[in-house]
Amino acid sequence: MSNDATVAKIRTVFGAALTEADYHEMTNRQTVTELCDYLKGLKRFHVLLSDIEPSTIHRGYLEQLIKKESFMTYRRLIKFEQLDRGEFFKFYIKKAETLQLISFLHMYEAGMNEEYLASVPGYITEYSKVDLLGLASCHSYDEILSHLKKTEYYRPLKHLKRSDGSEPELAKAERALRVHYYKRVLEAAKKELAESEYKEIAKLVGTDADLINYTNAYRMKKYFALDKEEIENRSLPFSRIGIRKMREVYACEETDDMERLMDKSVYRNDSPEQTIESRNAKARIKAVRHMIELTSSAAAALYAFMMICDIETANLTHIIEGIRYKADLSEIEAQLAI
Repeated sequence: MSNDATVAKIRTVFGAALTEADYHEMTNRQTVTELCDYLKGLKRFHVLLSDIEPSTIHRGYLEQLIKKESFMTYRRLIKFEQLDRGEFFKFYIKKAETLQLISFLHMYEAGMNEEYLASVPGYITEYSKVDLLGLASCHSYDEILSHLKKTEYYRPLKHLKRSDGSEPELAKAERALRVHYYKRVLEAAKKELAESEYKEIAKLVGTDADLINYTNAYRMKKYFALDKEEIENRSLPFSRIGIRKMREVYACEETDDMERLMDKSVYRNDSPEQTIESRNAKARIKAVRHMIELTSSAAAALYAFMMICDIETANLTHIIEGIRYKADLSEIEAQLAI
């Protein structure tokens, strides 16, 4: 699929991505007002915040605006050469739907249906084919399944329904939704893209899955001493370095051994003082930047760029929360994926 103009445009937009210097400046800001004022002066967020008065903005609203900017950037990029006609290029909408469903399940389990209703962004409901707002009226797993029956999310969640009528484990439902998302991405890429493009998408999916799995395995081993079978059952069945290699990681008795194995892969860590979350976030951004710089595929460039946007959003949310709780911002800077 030749969309050279889109690849060039993505690289141009990528050129305005946040830098290490930007993050250093932001972690020296003491208030949300100061942070918003700094963001307003950056090309990446200038239009988004042009009508915002930094002295009056609430931290929650700033977080919402940053997330909205990522979504609207995605919309502008897929409309550029009418890429939204293909199923693959709907991946970011599918991701938003998946995350909203997971968010609802967490709130549903806590009995917070009404709070969920207020949390759903309008820009997502505008493009989603799922009635996300209607989920708030569901008060049982059967009602959730009934509500989702005509959507692609019904089948992965239906398989979890228990014969005795009890509620399935939230962790299993979350895993089922994430596995479904990645499968749909890969299936659409296989069907619609050239083989070389499919391999690039599979590499990005595999990288994402490896680092998610490694982070979760590390926590499960360190805090709950789970065995390799339990860890694998909770992991995503995708990998860049290979399922066999990841199984070796899951089988380690100590987290130090896990780290040594990962250091023998493409995810080598040269900063041993980093937390596992920071280490893996930096490995993810390194792989994604490399893809944007080298690919000739609009599909791979866009998928990788949206991963960058998600990383930026997570970094900024982390900084905003740090300001809120008056955390040591130098420590926060060390945790960011840069």
